[in-house]
Amino acid sequence: MVDSIPSDFIKEIELVKALTPDLPADSVGGATNLVTKSALDFRDPVLTFRAGANQNTYRRDDRPWRPTGGVSYLTQLGPARRIGVALSASYTETTNSRDRIQMARNFADGRNTTARTLNDQATRTRAGLGAKFNYRPDERTELHFTTQYTYFSFQQARTDWSITAGSTAVADYGAVSRAQIEAGAAPRTATNAAAGVAPGFSDAFTEILNATFVNTAGGTARHGRTYRYDLAGSRKLPGEQKLSFQATWNPSEYDFIFQFMENRRTGGFGVAVDTRENRDRPVYRQTYGTTIGAGADLRPYTALRAVNRERSDEGIAQGRIDYEGKLAAAGAALEFKAGLNWRRQDRTLTVYQPRWNYVGPDGVAGSADDNLAQFRRAEPGYGLFNNQYPRRDQFDYPKFLQAFEANPSWFRESGTTVSTAPAFNGITEDVSAGYAMTRARWGGFSVLAGARVEDTAVSATGRITDPRNAGRTLVSRDGGYRDLFPSVHLRHEPLAGLLLRASYSTGSARPAFSDVYPVTTVSYNTATGLGQVRQSDPGLRPQYSRNLDASVEYYLAPVGVVSLALFHKRLTDFISSETRIIETGAGNGFGGEYAGFDWITTRNFGSATIKGYELNYSQQLRRLPGVLRGLALFANYTRISTTGTYANGTAELVRFIPETANAGLSWRWRGLSLRAAGNYKSGYLMTYNANDYARQRVTDVTTWDFNVQYGFSPRVNVFVDVVNAFNRWASWYTGADPGRVIMSEVYGTRLSAGVSGRF
Repeated sequence: MVDSIPSDFIKEIELVKALTPDLPADSVGGATNLVTKSALDFRDPVLTFRAGANQNTYRRDDRPWRPTGGVSYLTQLGPARRIGVALSASYTETTNSRDRIQMARNFADGRNTTARTLNDQATRTRAGLGAKFNYRPDERTELHFTTQYTYFSFQQARTDWSITAGSTAVADYGAVSRAQIEAGAAPRTATNAAAGVAPGFSDAFTEILNATFVNTAGGTARHGRTYRYDLAGSRKLPGEQKLSFQATWNPSEYDFIFQFMENRRTGGFGVAVDTRENRDRPVYRQTYGTTIGAGADLRPYTALRAVNRERSDEGIAQGRIDYEGKLAAAGAALEFKAGLNWRRQDRTLTVYQPRWNYVGPDGVAGSADDNLAQFRRAEPGYGLFNNQYPRRDQFDYPKFLQAFEANPSWFRESGTTVSTAPAFNGITEDVSAGYAMTRARWGGFSVLAGARVEDTAVSATGRITDPRNAGRTLVSRDGGYRDLFPSVHLRHEPLAGLLLRASYSTGSARPAFSDVYPVTTVSYNTATGLGQVRQSDPGLRPQYSRNLDASVEYYLAPVGVVSLALFHKRLTDFISSETRIIETGAGNGFGGEYAGFDWITTRNFGSATIKGYELNYSQQLRRLPGVLRGLALFANYTRISTTGTYANGTAELVRFIPETANAGLSWRWRGLSLRAAGNYKSGYLMTYNANDYARQRVTDVTTWDFNVQYGFSPRVNVFVDVVNAFNRWASWYTGADPGRVIMSEVYGTRLSAGVSGRF
């Protein structure tokens, strides 16, 4: 919803670092709240606007300018001016490119088994409309109604050239000679197993043997519509009391389709992956076999049409009622607040992934009449990083789709992917909560204490995919839990400008719906007669967090602050995966089926710790002489350390960044404003794996943004923004060595320019 609200329509942003009992306990780190403006806060009508264009500057062959804009209008109606109307509209369109190289290094010796290049060109469109009506019938009562609509569209064209080794094992030229391999024989190991890596490799150079080349062309279309209806009000009661309520309904719908043509050549060629000169920009060089470059002989290829389609419908209904009261006793000011909250979230997700093999007029895949060259574009595709990489054949998916529609007999269902019904998943989550809290103030000291109780009930339906039992397709499961969230917050101001804070709070991180749908996938082991059952768990509890926070803040003259914050968070019910044996009997959760199978799922167990500190400084240097009075500085630094218990050991938590830093300056002089801001993110663990050399990590990265703005008058400004000016992006690697790069990508620099105003 943020994208649908112009920035001038936002009154303030509330940042809460330690949850209080009146807030939903859905976070382990805090919460933010956008407060929109009320027209009743202004004496006169206010019109604000922002219009401009933006461009991604990276791709030299395609740099379209795209429009962006927003407008808001606030006014009061009626003879007593007790009705406020705030209207907003926004539209943003952006085109983004992504160039990516990818490799696979899952062994201690660093051998490489993949050489992939992928490029996307995506256009995103966001449009929003909003209206807020405030009514103040008297000085003690206020009502407001808000409605918002957001539209999102994502259109993406993709070309994917992927090369993978025939096997990750190392070839023995004594078993099958190099000459035999180059003549078309499959490489083997000393034990006569399949091989796909040439001997003599290192962690910087690997030759992939008997490779498979997949040339994919297609695109994605995603559309979303979100609505919001919000009715709220408050009434001041005698004796400094207040009663307020809010009811909200948020329905949304999303459609997603990714369809593509896959052209595959299996075996008969080799490719060297050479990273000796540059680990982020490897050289991919074909070493033997007929070319897979532009103008390749397509007779050894087979083709496939694939569609991934998803439809999601979601509704979130919320209601709350709150009571507040104040009184003075024994020299202290006391405040009391209590309330009841309720939230229901419904979501349905339907997934359909049909596949058709291209068999041509004679009905035989890979035969002479397939004529895949008819779908090849006249010009080869874009070579990554502005054609630094080789340009290869690019296929025309729309033309391939026309052939599918005009000649359906040329295509044959792959397995049962077309005839199998779409997979249906549904979930309903109800959260009921009650809370009570009180605040006491004595001079410069205050304490807030209270507790929140949340009761959660989950009902979910998912699909069972079982190749031997197609008749049993759906399963439903229920789950639920109740949690208590106490908190205590202390605040003391011993001196003017010096503020001390300390708090103990609790919160939770709910599992994603994708981990809660009872989606079940059964596979069989023909050797043992058993198999595996992979399943999500609707009974999965959230991760519970106990948080200690303390901070010291000193406010500088004329405007500024320097602060130090410490935090320690202890997570229990840590979520990780496990494998166990399914029991016998009708009560085993599967109606007595799959006894003795491995059951692979996620569950709550173990614990995790997050701790660290944050330093912050910002100040406007208005006491400097002359033009330097408009100078302002800011800097902050955060360092955290994490550890968690996984099924196979202890390691840091995924996606927690150990170090972040921001620094910059701004300067104002007359109508001119300049701003430069740098951001640093240290490397971190992206995905966990029991194999150290298969854990995926992200390198550190530093980016810079710049802004120039000039005001021709107090009402009209022009601006230029440059985001990620030096086009710096992190890479992914495995193991402990950042040189073991597995993915490096570039998204480009964004340039925006336009005009804004207020009347």
